[in-house]
Amino acid sequence: MQRTLERYPWARLSDERGNQLELRLLLDGAGEEGRAWIVSAKDASRLPGPFDGDIYVALGQLHNAQIPREKRGELRTVQTSFQELATLMSRERGGTTYAAIRAGLERLADVSIRAVQTWREGETIAEERRFHLLESVTYRHRRDREEGGTTISVRFAQEVAQSIAEDNIRLLDTARYFALETPTAKRLYRYLDLRRWRGSERLPDVTVTLMELAHHLPIDRSAPSHIRRTLDPAHELLIAEGFLTAAEYQEVPVPGKKRPVVLVRYEFARPTLPTPERPTAAPAPTPGPDRGADYVRDMVAEILGTLRDDHSVGFYVQVVKAMPEDVLRNVLGGVRQAIREGLPLDAARK
Repeated sequence: MQRTLERYPWARLSDERGNQLELRLLLDGAGEEGRAWIVSAKDASRLPGPFDGDIYVALGQLHNAQIPREKRGELRTVQTSFQELATLMSRERGGTTYAAIRAGLERLADVSIRAVQTWREGETIAEERRFHLLESVTYRHRRDREEGGTTISVRFAQEVAQSIAEDNIRLLDTARYFALETPTAKRLYRYLDLRRWRGSERLPDVTVTLMELAHHLPIDRSAPSHIRRTLDPAHELLIAEGFLTAAEYQEVPVPGKKRPVVLVRYEFARPTLPTPERPTAAPAPTPGPDRGADYVRDMVAEILGTLRDDHSVGFYVQVVKAMPEDVLRNVLGGVRQAIREGLPLDAARK
């Protein structure tokens, strides 16, 4: 479900059309009886927007940092504060931001998502499921009302927490996400960061139709030229950030139709992996009895259990083979201590 939340929109990119109460995405041509994704606001509220999406990403970061892997699904409440959320979101701390965070948390708790025939069992059974993102939000205030004196307890909905426990997630680079300056760039980054993986294989590029992209972000435009004008600044930001190396449009003629189909091809930047430093006076370690397959396997498993970054297995194998065991264990111990002291996992990993 977490991957589904990245792939399908549940928050609008802007409020240009006012306080919309519903967002609907048909996933095939069968209409109401086919596959659909429907997001509804509660009563007179409005759908979540870009700011609320930032709150959800920050809450996911806290979930990964606070809840041990073996307890996910069983534990689904995170503790935070207005000050911490504002800091994670790279927002100014203060009353205006805190009021916006409170309103955003309430929208995340109220919004309802209905997935029609998205989860299937075999070829004959289809399912319709309605769920929320958050089950509850509780505020505990201090009498002296000191800055940061309010503790916020956020409980994820059971469906979302169970999906996280089943590893149906993508570990987002939140530092890169919050560095992006526009809602379109952030949403596009989350969408493409999911699409560039096929299982454990990192794809060098992906191609998406322009209209599909507009539906999945979503962009409230119908003309291809308007959609492109909305996307172009986001493309520039993602290239400047080093996530993409190219974003190219291509028009493909369709027999029997006047307008061609517009495709967008995204080429991803290759990850730059740091080279482990080693003392210049000491020779490079060579694999011995303690550097055999069992040692490498167990040490990599320990690293993954701490850093929770399954897509970097190849890099960790090379690190384990190259670095002394005492150095590796000192680094892992420092990361674990930082997490226990409340440092978010992404920051501790860096």
